[in-house]
Amino acid sequence: MKKFTRVATISMAAALVLGLGVTSYASDGTYYVRFCKDGTTTTSMTQLAVDGAITYTVNSSEGTVTISLPLDGFKYSMLGISAVGYLNTITINGESFEAVYDSDTDGDGYTNGSVTFTIDSDEFNIDSESYIDDVTVDADLEILSGLDFDMTKDVDLYFTTTQYTYE
Repeated sequence: MKKFTRVATISMAAALVLGLGVTSYASDGTYYVRFCKDGTTTTSMTQLAVDGAITYTVNSSEGTVTISLPLDGFKYSMLGISAVGYLNTITINGESFEAVYDSDTDGDGYTNGSVTFTIDSDEFNIDSESYIDDVTVDADLEILSGLDFDMTKDVDLYFTTTQYTYE
């Protein structure tokens, strides 16, 4: 009986240790942004420019989070007219952050880049109903090979564990 108790105790301890390891791993998840049309929970066309998960750094001493959002050029079609676009600037709480594009790293024919911005740490709420509502995005669209169009939109910015796409 002593042997069984010892084996059971060791098994439970191992399960607890493994369980804690899984819990701590799960808290270091992969996070995405979701741009929604201003005042709604409908995914915005701005989502077309997002190219995967964010990377972030928590600046505890400053109470901020610095976020790098990967971007890609995108194609948008409406009423039979197609445009190629790039998100240039994101303005959050009155502060503008410029996107930087370098090369076509994923082979889709569009230049990849990123935009890095800093927000207050209390605005970095994962999978909550909370969002940043003072966000404006600016993108350049090229229509019909040479006709440039500047598009500025007010959007809401959510942080989530789910990767959203624009439909």
